Amino acid sequence: MIPALVVVCFILIVGVAVLGAVKYAKKAQQNFLALAAQLGLTPVEVVKKIGIAWSNPSAAGEIRGRPARVFNYSTGSGKSRTQWCAFSVVPRETGGLTFQISTQGLGSKILQVFGSREIEVGDPAFDAKWFIQTNQPEFLQAALIPELRDRMTAALSGFGRVRSPSFKLESNTILYSESATFGNEFCCGRIAGLREVMMDLADVAEVFAQQSKITGKSERS
Repeated sequence: MIPALVVVCFILIVGVAVLGAVKYAKKAQQNFLALAAQLGLTPVEVVKKIGIAWSNPSAAGEIRGRPARVFNYSTGSGKSRTQWCAFSVVPRETGGLTFQISTQGLGSKILQVFGSREIEVGDPAFDAKWFIQTNQPEFLQAALIPELRDRMTAALSGFGRVRSPSFKLESNTILYSESATFGNEFCCGRIAGLREVMMDLADVAEVFAQQSKITGKSERS
């Protein structure tokens, strides 16, 4: 009787786990489709089944004439595997500007120990929250105007806890990412609310590119 009871309990536990996984996957898919609709993007890879779940959700399109995409990806493996939700926008041009704006924490302290330098914008609350790195310090300090800083703060507030948020301009693409899955409604709410912030950051990159062209022309004349 005892072995049989153990088997029955095991089957019940596995069944509950499977049902929970299926329910969460369905919820994540519904959240993702709603987010894509809010941003005006078209799902291109939503139902790629792996066992009972789905993976690699992606939606793409244009926002104000700029290629945009929402998707997820993972880093690490096994127990160290981390899921990320991401929103990317490709500016019309960048002029070589790069930056990374991430939250202050253990990671930023480690970077500072190894010589990474941050810039500050003179806003105590913003500087205390964000660790900012760029190859154009003076330009980015001026570009992060109060309105843009307020939009960033507002978009990431009021939607629950956010883990490891980061804005990055690298390889001519602006990328927002955070550690989460699309099963998290708060994550989807944050990403939807970042549309204007991402457009502002694309404007910043394009302004720098235009200024670089003008500076280059004046230096050659």
